[in-house]
Amino acid sequence: MFKKSLFAAAAVVGTALLGAGVASAAPATSFGNGTWAVGSDIAPGTYVSSGSLDEYGCYWERASSFDGDFDSIITNDFISPESGQAVVTIKSSDVAFTSSFCGTWTLKAPAPAPKPAPAPAPAPVPLPWTGSAGL
Repeated sequence: MFKKSLFAAAAVVGTALLGAGVASAAPATSFGNGTWAVGSDIAPGTYVSSGSLDEYGCYWERASSFDGDFDSIITNDFISPESGQAVVTIKSSDVAFTSSFCGTWTLKAPAPAPKPAPAPAPAPVPLPWTGSAGL
């Protein structure tokens, strides 16, 4: 009985530790079909597709959410098979990117680093005190 309880407890602890997992160190810079979270699944930047995998072409979409609503589409495109490769710049402000039948997307240029905030304006220099106000 004791051995079974000990084994069960060890299995639970092992499962919990394995289930915790470790997040990937960096978002992917190459990916295929699917809907991807920008910044965690895939890195922002300019990507080139390997070309349409379907006789009807490929579809891609940049979105501001995962809700699937028409209003969440930032921009999208349908690339005919005759057009060849697709090129898209995924911005760091995008939430999601969806690709269907476009082949493998490969990062060609990472997104530019955000510009630093401008330096604050210097404090005004106080005027010298001249004594009583004209009395």
